[in-house]
Amino acid sequence: MHYGFGVHEDKKKGYIDFKEMRLRMLRGENMTNPKIRKKILQQEKEEK
Repeated sequence: MHYGFGVHEDKKKGYIDFKEMRLRMLRGENMTNPKIRKKILQQEKEEK
């Protein structure tokens, strides 16, 4: 599937917990969804 999940000790801005990640995956809110992919890529461009 080419997905990864890392554990972080401290909460950081823009990070989600495991339950939220699981819910988003079940909803199809990931990079395979064209609308979500576009939104994520736009956010990355704005951060640069």
